[in-house]
Formats: sequence, structure tokens, C-alpha cells
Amino acid sequence: MGKQRLSALSKECIKNKGACCEQRTKPVFTPSEVETLIDSNNSDYFEKHGNTAVPKGICGFFDSPLCAVYEKRPLDCRTYPVSVKLDNDVLYFVIDMKCPAVRKGIVTYQFISRAKTAWIKNLPGIEWLKEYSKEECAENHEWIPVEDYKPSVL
Repeated sequence: MGKQRLSALSKECIKNKGACCEQRTKPVFTPSEVETLIDSNNSDYFEKHGNTAVPKGICGFFDSPLCAVYEKRPLDCRTYPVSVKLDNDVLYFVIDMKCPAVRKGIVTYQFISRAKTAWIKNLPGIEWLKEYSKEECAENHEWIPVEDYKPSVL
């Protein structure tokens, strides 16, 4: 297997020892993501909140500075610092200004575009999104519309 080239975003996450994973609120998992990650060792690992699920406590899959389930990590983590918000049944894409990579302007338009596509393609449905928007994770960030973000690297 060849060496993978890390993106500037990945390098920044590793450099900061995954601070966003450790310090931000819990990621929200879709029902299918929970099914994919549940095994006999972690079946009581998640708290169900309507159509969403969050890990109990800090995310147990995070092993500083890496994610133990990186290849199967939830959409919420794969697209971070880009996320979605629902306001009056209108979907908005937002970016978290608390992320060190965002503050440094190294999250590219290409990453934002891929994140938006991933959300659109994998969104479990409007009811899940309504629950997701109520979760603590939707409130513990400094969200701005992605259109207002100006990366220093293109």
C-alpha cells in the first residue's frame, strides 16, 4: 500500500492532536452509522435522541490524535468543520470558526464542496435533520455560512 498524501486540513488536525474531536461536543451518528459501529464491545455506547444517536461521554472512538474508526467515522466527523443547519425547514451549510484550520484559512473550497455533496448524498432525512439541529453539537460552535468563509489557500 502506497503512502497517502495528507491534506493541509488533516495535517492541522494531527498537529493540534485532534483538539476539535476532543473539545467540541459529541458527534451525532445516523441510525445506519450506529448499526455499522455497534459490536458486542460497545452496544451500550450510544444514547439515542429521537432519530439521532450520540456517544455517551467524550467520543470513545477518538484516540488522540487519531480516530479509531477513521474509515467508518460518521458523516458529522467526515465533513467537519462543515455542517448543516435547518432553519424554518431550509437547509444551510455552515462552517465552524472554532476549528484551528478554519481560523488559519486552510480549509479549501474543494473540501467544502465535497462536504456539502456528502451531506446531500447521505442525509438520512428531514426528521433526522430536525433532531440533529436540536442536539448540543449544533449549538457549541461558532457557525458561519460557508459563503462567508474566505480560505487563504484555494
